[in-house]
Amino acid sequence: MSKYNALWAYIQESGQPRLTLTFEEIGQIASVPLDHSFLKYKKELCDYGYAVTKFSMKAQTVLFCPASGGEPMNYIRITEENIDQEHICCAMSGKQSVAKKEWLRQRFADGLVFYRSEERGKCFIEYIPAENAWLPIDAEGWLHINCLWVSGAMKGHGYANDLLAECIRDAKAQGKKGLCILCAAGRKREFLADPKFLAYKGFRVADVSDCGINLMYLPIASGARPPRFLEWAKHPAVSEPGFVLYYTDQCPFTYYWVPKVRETAKAHNIPLKVIHITDQESARKVPAPVTTYALFRDGRFLTQAIQSDKKFLVLGEQTR
Repeated sequence: MSKYNALWAYIQESGQPRLTLTFEEIGQIASVPLDHSFLKYKKELCDYGYAVTKFSMKAQTVLFCPASGGEPMNYIRITEENIDQEHICCAMSGKQSVAKKEWLRQRFADGLVFYRSEERGKCFIEYIPAENAWLPIDAEGWLHINCLWVSGAMKGHGYANDLLAECIRDAKAQGKKGLCILCAAGRKREFLADPKFLAYKGFRVADVSDCGINLMYLPIASGARPPRFLEWAKHPAVSEPGFVLYYTDQCPFTYYWVPKVRETAKAHNIPLKVIHITDQESARKVPAPVTTYALFRDGRFLTQAIQSDKKFLVLGEQTR
């Protein structure tokens, strides 16, 4: 029996098309306080004909609607004019947010677009004309999706479909050949798109790399040549021994974790060369299919997943 069964039954018996409950009310009805496990248990509500439509940390409320159709989400476009006032939902707080916002601010003139959900949470899309993307790809005339991220309470409501649909609409309006995006399957997928979701939405594999990171595309213009990796991205490798890390400020997590990894490497005498990419030309020369974070060990590509200091230390100990 689920600890939220009493809550699910209450919502079902209400029969309301829209039911908003505060966190406190939920705790009283369920006889247990609302905690992070709610995000795991909420899928049980589908068996009662309802779904969590909005989860607001700011208002401390949850909106429940019939599973057949909840309220649509509203989206905000982040621009040069409002970026200082608006939250960017992928960013950590403080200096990490400042670094990411500055990176975005410098890309708006290159055609970068950033939409996020009106509700606070990880629900956003970031895309840019592919010729201006910080990637070693040949994709002139395409739009490249830097990131499409929907997680936590935002999942399961069709928001990823909304964001992708807006990107497609914009690509058509700009006369683009189509969309492209990086992906990887299984455990290699951290910070990359899910190829199963993309295939379901009509994307095809455009090019593959030796490290399991692939480039997928959704054609719009008939007969357009698919985008592709530049040769050094298809076969990622470096000549230096030890660890070599390439990174940009495109992801706010690098601002926080890269210095910690550098300090850990120094403290434990782990050979590490860190290369901070600060312009698109340099990004296109990175010997890997992803440039936000590319970690090599003894010449071979290791991961694009941003490492904490503790995780990096484990990797370093494995080489001894």
